[in-house]
Amino acid sequence: MAGPVIGAYHASKFGLEAFTDTLRRELRHLGVDVVAVEPGTVRTDIWATSLGHADALLASLPAEADGLYGQLIERSMAAARSAGGRGVGPEAAAAVIVRALTDRRPRTRYLVGTDARIARFASRLPARLVDRLLSVGRRAEPARAAA
Repeated sequence: MAGPVIGAYHASKFGLEAFTDTLRRELRHLGVDVVAVEPGTVRTDIWATSLGHADALLASLPAEADGLYGQLIERSMAAARSAGGRGVGPEAAAAVIVRALTDRRPRTRYLVGTDARIARFASRLPARLVDRLLSVGRRAEPARAAA
C-alpha cells in the first residue's frame, strides 16, 4: 500500500511484486516456485538511518516547502519513529522465509507482521477511502480556470 512522501520506495516495492508475479508465471512450467515474502515493519537500523537522511533533507528545503508539505512530512516522520520501535524482530521475518523455503506447496505470498496483513486488507478498500485515511488535513478545493 503506497503512502505519502516515500513514493520512490513504494514504486520499487510495487515493481518487485510485479517482477515476482512475472517470474512465477514464467518459471511455473519448469517446476520452479517463486514466492514473495512481504514484511511489514521490521525492527532494524533502517528507521534511524532513514530519519537521519530525512532530517538532513528537510533542513535543505526552502521555506515554501514547509508551508506546502510540512504537516505531511511531520506526520510521516512521526509514523516512521513509531514504526521502528513496534515492528517485528528480524527473527520473525527469518522464520517466515524458512517457512516459504520449506513448505511443500508454497503460497505465492507470505506476509510478515500484523501491519503487513492490515495493509493487504486496506489495499482492498476503495481507493478514495484509503486516500482520506492516509491524508493530512482537508482536501483543498481544485483550482478553477477563469473563463
